[in-house]
Amino acid sequence: MANYAGVDYKSLIMECEWYPSSDHYIKHMYYNAYRYSDARFTICARAPCPYVYQQLALKIRARNDLTNNQLKPWVDFYCVNMNELIGHIDRWVNAFSQTVSDDELEILRKNFVESCIHEKRFLICHIILKLGRKINENSIINRRYRSYRWRRNNS
Repeated sequence: MANYAGVDYKSLIMECEWYPSSDHYIKHMYYNAYRYSDARFTICARAPCPYVYQQLALKIRARNDLTNNQLKPWVDFYCVNMNELIGHIDRWVNAFSQTVSDDELEILRKNFVESCIHEKRFLICHIILKLGRKINENSIINRRYRSYRWRRNNS
């Protein structure tokens, strides 16, 4: 795409205009929105995003003084406004696992996991390119994945 647009690929990602991981994540979302006629597939593909951003925002707020910081509005938004949405997503994903076929359940789980991978790659790319840091990228995503019931209740 960079060649088609006449832009040097390395300069594009170094300036953080558009990470390859963002492109893959967006395509993953569109694929699930258009491939399946049921919103459950897109919801499971979208589920990791608000939780991951909320957890990052909470950590940023706890560890930094954000007075006059350009990230403050972003941090405030994800710290305050995500609980209700995350609660809905949690209930939906857990309900979906009880009402779909085994094949559909595997697709829902796969969509969620693939989105976690895309989120992880996006964050790693950004943190490494912008901040030059390494992170323990698995901790937030793994906790969220384990929080869902990816199997049926037998009660």
